[in-house]
Amino acid sequence: MQTVEQVALAFGRIVDGAAREHGRAERVAALAVALGVQLGLTRDHLRALRVAALLQDVGQLGVPRQITEKPALLSLEEMEVMHRHPSWGARLLELVPGFEEIASWIEAHHERPDGRGYPALLASAELPFAVRILAVADAYCALRVERAHQARLTQQAALATIEDGAGTQFDTRVTLALEPALHALGACAGTAASA
Repeated sequence: MQTVEQVALAFGRIVDGAAREHGRAERVAALAVALGVQLGLTRDHLRALRVAALLQDVGQLGVPRQITEKPALLSLEEMEVMHRHPSWGARLLELVPGFEEIASWIEAHHERPDGRGYPALLASAELPFAVRILAVADAYCALRVERAHQARLTQQAALATIEDGAGTQFDTRVTLALEPALHALGACAGTAASA
């Protein structure tokens, strides 16, 4: 599995470089694993979760750069293209023997318990637990960075945003594990959990 994790890390870095957000995949993976530890996942499940977190945005390599690098809000048409990246990533990873489950997690990482996510509008009962963890880790890390259309939130503001989405946008159990997971990571400026 170590070789698989190294390859996933390399691809995560490629995606981060293309998106000009260096270290993002590693931050999401570290937080996803910390959440998984807080939630009692097995060592094998944690390894698979790390690989999925590192690769979750690999489908963004298929999104045109004028969309991924746009310094403003995306148009509806551009959002439709961006919303395809989970499926594109899943189709790519399904080609790798043994990656079927990870591919399904990647395809669903923007789904929501209330059924208002994408690409398939899945509801809570249809979401694997790993997907729920990925969603919280991904959203928290996104809130903690400066973007052209969004100011960087403080740790407390990002936590409050995630907590406000508990039960609708995010799984409540995972949301409750976020603060202890951040504490376990040593959440301070410049660490994996802070960005």
